Amino acid sequence: MFLHVTDYALCDDDVLTKFNFPKAALPIIRQSWDNRLNQLINSRFDFAQTADGLKVYEYNCDSASCYMEASKVRENGGNTAN
Repeated sequence: MFLHVTDYALCDDDVLTKFNFPKAALPIIRQSWDNRLNQLINSRFDFAQTADGLKVYEYNCDSASCYMEASKVRENGGNTAN
């Protein structure tokens, strides 16, 4: 879902301007997004259980630590308590 929303925003100039990116950065951001199809994207979601149900706080795929965190989860079969 987050990937679809990102694609939608990058394809719609009216939506993209709401993020206040410098205009000079837009071609670079779009090129980076287009190049993602040739790269592996490791990421994680940060969730919290609230009185209203499950809430997504953020989707992280922008740091090198995501590789370490993803490998730790895979190593433990999804059990992050170890």
